[in-house]
Amino acid sequence: NNITGEIPSDLFTDYTEMIDFRVRANTDLFGTIPITLKYMTKLSTLYLDNCAFSGELPTELGQLTKLTELHLHQNDLSGSLPPELGSLTSLVQLYMDNNRLRDGIPTTLGKLVKLE
Repeated sequence: NNITGEIPSDLFTDYTEMIDFRVRANTDLFGTIPITLKYMTKLSTLYLDNCAFSGELPTELGQLTKLTELHLHQNDLSGSLPPELGSLTSLVQLYMDNNRLRDGIPTTLGKLVKLE
């Protein structure tokens, strides 16, 4: 695709009814994951993998409680996994590999009993 630059933060406030958001394999997409993602409360699938996203994961991801799939692998994300991800109890798939995440796995992720 020809999408480049940062994801505009208002994208997530304009499309709050979306249930599936996939941006994959585009290293021309960079910047942080906008905290406005929290407004997409009906989202069940979120793929932002194989891009060039950086910075820390927003704690607001924990507000997307309908997520069943979260793919953030192969980016340049750093920092720790937010404990708030433990609120995503419908999550079946979680891919975070090939980033610069540190500090291990928060104990709150033990609540994610549906993970495959």
